[in-house]
Amino acid sequence: MTDIIIPHLGATPELTRLAIRCLESIAEHSHDYRVLFVDNGTPDAEFTVILETLRQLPHKLIRNRVNQGFVKAVNQGLSVSFGGNAERIVLLNNDTEAVPGWLDTLWQPFLEDPAVGISGPLTTDEGWQGRYARANDGQHGWVMLPPGRMLAFFCAMFSRKCAEAIGLHDEDFVPYGGFGGDDLACAQAEAKGFRLALCRDVVIPHHRRSTFKALHSIEESQDMQAKALSLFHDKRRALRHV
Repeated sequence: MTDIIIPHLGATPELTRLAIRCLESIAEHSHDYRVLFVDNGTPDAEFTVILETLRQLPHKLIRNRVNQGFVKAVNQGLSVSFGGNAERIVLLNNDTEAVPGWLDTLWQPFLEDPAVGISGPLTTDEGWQGRYARANDGQHGWVMLPPGRMLAFFCAMFSRKCAEAIGLHDEDFVPYGGFGGDDLACAQAEAKGFRLALCRDVVIPHHRRSTFKALHSIEESQDMQAKALSLFHDKRRALRHV
């Protein structure tokens, strides 16, 4: 059983369209799963459209009338998942698309090495997992990342053991829209003895930062990212001295 946590803010019709495509792709390419859909203040008109699609999937809806921020939405989903029995937990952005075999491929590293705590796919975006995909076309299988690296949480699978060891994500990153929070969670996983795996046989399409682009200017996003990374470096230094 896999819990798939999807935070969403349908601030525009385009974000609604992307979320619906995400849900449709999950329904098409997934098995033995539950979607934990955390709506973060979507206006009623847009939410009604999404709800029609959501009702076609096994799901639990968590609806915030006011935007709580990405990190708090993730934590709401994690809190629900921790109360269940899902063996795997996936954090998935609302602007991604599932592909054939994605859940099984992301789970394979856990079956082969008990040290793995988090796995992630390649992607189509401009982040490092997208750049890796373009620079290493044709490579297959999964590889363990060197210590100190990170997996972006646009799509990341956690074993239940790892997710519970990390616990809820650090809400000091709430003002920065989630920037830096995935870096810290990866560092926390490694501090607990887990390793990170990159799955090179699955490419998840990702319309990167769709919500950010709808809500913030480029300058605002850059400022948030810079402050978040500074906070992350402070927290990682403190983590190393625990």
